Amino acid sequence: KMLRDIDASKTVTDEKGTKQLEEARVAAENTLRTLAVQYHNEYRKARDEPVAGLAAEVYEDYLAIFPDTFHAYEMRFFFAELLFALEKYQRAGDEYTTIAVADAKAVEEKKKPGKYFADALENSVYAYDLVAKKLDETEKRPASDPKQRQAIPKPRQQLLDACLRYVKYAPRGDKAVEVTYKAANIYYRYNWFGEATDLFTRVALDHPRHEVAGYA
Repeated sequence: KMLRDIDASKTVTDEKGTKQLEEARVAAENTLRTLAVQYHNEYRKARDEPVAGLAAEVYEDYLAIFPDTFHAYEMRFFFAELLFALEKYQRAGDEYTTIAVADAKAVEEKKKPGKYFADALENSVYAYDLVAKKLDETEKRPASDPKQRQAIPKPRQQLLDACLRYVKYAPRGDKAVEVTYKAANIYYRYNWFGEATDLFTRVALDHPRHEVAGYA
């Protein structure tokens, strides 16, 4: 917070002050990063919930203050992993998605994605799937014309987006068939039959021996 306030005030203009501010920034970045990883590792060993809470707080502070540093990418992934372990699936899915979207953009720009691209694609599906399953307990869909598309609720829309992103950027991934089928099911559930048929057909024709092909 102090670093942000000093930056915003624009009061440091001389060379000496600028150098000291940069040194303070480097020290703060290193301290926060080290603390977050240490707390996270301690939680992995002891499964101590208060320690996990501390790790989450430090990760969040780090990403708020240093969102564009060299280490920010892996710190965001570690944060997502911690959130998933803590069963905070919506937050975890959001962080995985931030990584996946950034890496997808890199791919579109003919650049190399980060090392956690494949994991972020897959884990965002897992996280949002768990969020969507909670909707099954409360969702009450009104009777409607089967020829009329229904709006897809946010919990399933974000899962659908994660599935489609996975299928696009990891078409040969280990979970590509299951994820394609999951996306098709969401479309079908809300009467998006054209999109559902396209994906079901892809599963049935390209993977006829897969266990879900018969359902497609």
